[in-house]
Amino acid sequence: MKDFISLASHDLRGPLGKIALFGSRLVKKADNLEPESKEYLLRMQKTALRAQDLVDDLQVFSQASVQGGPFRKICLATVLKEVIADLDLLPPKNDRQILIGPLPTIEGNPIQLEQLFKNLLSNAIKFYDEGTPPKIEVTSHPCKSGGWEISIKDKGIGFNEKYTERIFRPFERLNGKSAYEGTGMGLAICQKIVENHGGTIQVQSQPGKGSCFTVILPATHKKTL
Repeated sequence: MKDFISLASHDLRGPLGKIALFGSRLVKKADNLEPESKEYLLRMQKTALRAQDLVDDLQVFSQASVQGGPFRKICLATVLKEVIADLDLLPPKNDRQILIGPLPTIEGNPIQLEQLFKNLLSNAIKFYDEGTPPKIEVTSHPCKSGGWEISIKDKGIGFNEKYTERIFRPFERLNGKSAYEGTGMGLAICQKIVENHGGTIQVQSQPGKGSCFTVILPATHKKTL
């Protein structure tokens, strides 16, 4: 299945890229088109770009479905710093607050762990009511088992916890595409990465009061460099 997804993603990426490219060229020359025709063209281009995002996420999901290794020691504070830079979250914008407490050094796959926290932080920023400045807290605590518990807490729109299992399935969305962009693959990718590291991911949430995703990861692994 992994090989199929990888091949299919590769074969689809080329045609979709051409559709998006030619669409963007047509949009630049669309001044003489009727409003209805121009709207169809813009919708076609938007659909092609959304399909590209889906193909990219399928590729990431395929890669996350296998355990990377050997693991090595990784400073999670450095990982979060790189994620925040990649997401362009600094300096704070529109009174947005991202509070990061002390984070541990653990053993794992650096690419997968960066993808994990990128997805979780992206969700924490995305699912806010318009006009409400996002506030996110990242904290960590040692577990009795010897691992670490890392929590990403927000004060966003939240959701009913009866949908907890559903949100970790591929392509699942609790909110419409028009309200919040995305492919519905982010949390499925997170779960795969956490499982690869021998850990678990949990969530607590209430509608209108925000969510807290908690990742529990072992501190060490047998196959470490």
